[in-house]
Parts: sequence; structure tokens; C-alpha cells
Amino acid sequence: MKHTEKVPRQRSVGLILLDARSRIWCVRELKEKPELGKILGVKDRSFPWETKHDGESDAAAMQRLVYEELDATRTVHFSEPLPIGPVWVYDTLAHVYIAWFHSGPENMRGADAGIEVEPLGWQTRGFLLECCRDGVREVFERFDACANLLAEEPDRIDA
Repeated sequence: MKHTEKVPRQRSVGLILLDARSRIWCVRELKEKPELGKILGVKDRSFPWETKHDGESDAAAMQRLVYEELDATRTVHFSEPLPIGPVWVYDTLAHVYIAWFHSGPENMRGADAGIEVEPLGWQTRGFLLECCRDGVREVFERFDACANLLAEEPDRIDA
């Protein structure tokens, strides 16, 4: 029997952005997409997560994600995003990154705030998981597997 590799219908990038208190920057999805597990009022919380355009690199999609979902002023600063790995969500593949917030606007709002997402600000993991879109729990399983990254970053924040 011939082995065939699973081909995603679409690809995306996600960013788990942590502050110094280990809170996560969260958004509420405003556009329902049941095929991706986004159900308004039921499963609509997430970290910034953006669908990639055809042929778009992770780096380009991440720049677009920051502008659209985090900070339209382009003044947010955070550590270099570190990949924690790919995560399958239904038939889509998310490349997820983690970064640590350094500085930025007091009330960050991306260009898509009020259109596709609404910022919820810095929240706990528990808050996010109470009403999260599909895929977030799977991302946190991957995140937990990479927990050694967390132990190294606080020194870089203080530097």
C-alpha cells in the first residue's frame, strides 16, 4: 500500500503572544465559519490566527496577522516568534508561533478590529479555553509539549 501525505485544504499562521504575567493576547472572532469551528457566542475566542493566501510565506502572513489582528499602528514590539509546530484543524494546517510581548500601544487594535475580530486584551488561558474556537485546545497541547521555551524567555525579556 502506497503512503500518501495529507494535503491541507488551506494553511494558516497563529501567534500565541504572552505578556510578562503569562497572559495571552486574545481576540473574539466576529465572522462565523462553522467549517473551521468558529461559532459566534459559543466557540469564538482565539489568539490571533490568520489564513494564508496562496503562495504566501509564514513570515508574510505573520506580518499581515500583526497588522490586521494586533496593531494597525505598527508599533507593537515582541520577541522573534518561535515555531511550536504545525497543528491540524479539520482539513487545514496551522503553523503556530509563540512570542513574548515587549511594548506597544496601551489598547492594541488591528486594522480588522470590529470587522473580523474584536480584541479581548490580555487574558488567562482559562478564559480563552472557556469559549474557544476549534483548534485552540490542540494548539495548547502542542504548546505544552514545547514548555521548555517558556523557561528560557524571561531572561531575554529582562535583558
